[in-house]
Amino acid sequence: MKIMDCEGAPIDYIPKEVGNLLHLKYLSLRDTKVQILPKSIGKLFNLETLDLRYSLVSELPVEISRLRKLRYLVAYVKNNDVEFNFDFLQAVKIHCGIGCLQSLQKLVKIEANNNALVTELGNLGQLRKLEITKLKRENGIVLCTVLEKMRHLLSLRIRATCEEEVLELQSMSSPPPLLQTLSLSGRLEKLPEWIPKLKSIARIGLYWLRLMDDPLKVLQALPNLKYLWLYNG
Repeated sequence: MKIMDCEGAPIDYIPKEVGNLLHLKYLSLRDTKVQILPKSIGKLFNLETLDLRYSLVSELPVEISRLRKLRYLVAYVKNNDVEFNFDFLQAVKIHCGIGCLQSLQKLVKIEANNNALVTELGNLGQLRKLEITKLKRENGIVLCTVLEKMRHLLSLRIRATCEEEVLELQSMSSPPPLLQTLSLSGRLEKLPEWIPKLKSIARIGLYWLRLMDDPLKVLQALPNLKYLWLYNG
């Protein structure tokens, strides 16, 4: 078996025997009640896609770092209590070791638990799409250093820990040159100076920034910008 698609199925767990499907390339538990992935998932050495969107999985096992062929890792939990705030789509927790997954092209969404985890993202040179949440101010400088290494990145979404947390993103001098989509959620003292360098950017979303200066003075100079979402909080 190479494909196991359980999207929308009325299941709340998957057995540990799933680890015996050594040829599995695609596993989707999207929109199920599954809460825990068995440790045996680390035996799926040929897995390329793991889709956990709208499942109840809130934390990935450490064994996930063994999946060296994994290209697409998508996981988040929908909070039905709210429609538009920081907790609308909750990220999953992931342990250190993510840097081993060097084939990853799409990583959505993970929590920025600590600087060590953020630093490991610098090993993911093939990433095209990255969504990271729970970013603290002290993690920002490390993240900027990491992003400068991601020369293939097309889409980037960054969300702070809460509405009051400042996004410290000023230290990046050379942003990903191919970036087409950017979303920032959290307080900014001013727009990062690297934003005008995004010559390929087509979509920008800025939320809860509480900017004092008019961002359009900077954004209007972007030659390929087509879509702009602004919510100042």
